[in-house]
Amino acid sequence: MDAEWPDRLAQVAVESFGTLGFMFPLDEAEAGAAGSLIEPITVAVSFHGPRTGWVTLTAPSGLLPILAANMTGDDGPISAEVQQDAFKEMLNVICGNLLPQLAGAEAVFDVGSPKIVDGQNGLLAVGPTATARLLLDAGQVDVALFLAEVVKV
Repeated sequence: MDAEWPDRLAQVAVESFGTLGFMFPLDEAEAGAAGSLIEPITVAVSFHGPRTGWVTLTAPSGLLPILAANMTGDDGPISAEVQQDAFKEMLNVICGNLLPQLAGAEAVFDVGSPKIVDGQNGLLAVGPTATARLLLDAGQVDVALFLAEVVKV
């Protein structure tokens, strides 16, 4: 994997949060306290095809109601289930926009259902191929791409 992957991952995440979540990154000077991961929640989605791996998205739990409100347009109280669904959908969009960059626009992947994981729940047994950090008004968001190495015998 080349050195461009962290930038590509960041670009996909910025575009996804901006387009779907109406959330835009801050520079570090603007971020201030938004940079911390207070009460983090992590979702993960796996994919199989020309490349196999998974993508994780970690954010402070306080970001979820803001993201869900932005995505649904609902200004009333939003249930925890809808908040989690919105967060999972954000990961789906990030993964879906990233996969063509991994293997080309014609590649076909089988993408799993995003799942909330407890901490990293063993996902870090292999180091990430690329990581990106976004600083948003609602807090720090970390995205990680993990690619499994296929061993041929």
